[in-house]
Amino acid sequence: VGTGTPVDEKKCRELCQNLGIAKKIFWHGWQSSPWAYVRKMIGAVNCLVLCSRYEGFPMVLVEALSYGIPCISSDCPTGPSDIIENGENGLLYDCADKTGLLTCLEKMYKQGVALRDEGIKGSIKKFYEESYFKLIDGVLLESER
Repeated sequence: VGTGTPVDEKKCRELCQNLGIAKKIFWHGWQSSPWAYVRKMIGAVNCLVLCSRYEGFPMVLVEALSYGIPCISSDCPTGPSDIIENGENGLLYDCADKTGLLTCLEKMYKQGVALRDEGIKGSIKKFYEESYFKLIDGVLLESER
């Protein structure tokens, strides 16, 4: 679910053809309400995979985890390592490391992650509004001292 540049999408589709997996890959494209679309059209989801070189704050990871969905993400300069607790609620691999991504996909398929459903949801408690504002208040109070 989602899109990239037309050039990247073409490369991905060609790679799937070359690897002989094209019939196992479904391209859902951009959706205005992706989570509602996933629940209605796809159903069960094993994991979310984010292959970014750059992110500000990858909200899609937090959203997936809030649904109890483990994540695999590139460990790009900002964001994923603040969210993914490697091995607990997801897996990280070095940016542009195709072998690392493959290893994470195999590990997720064979072993999964330590946490399940409610544990995954709880792993992002620090990003929920109440926890977040408590953290900000603590930082501000500390800076006043």
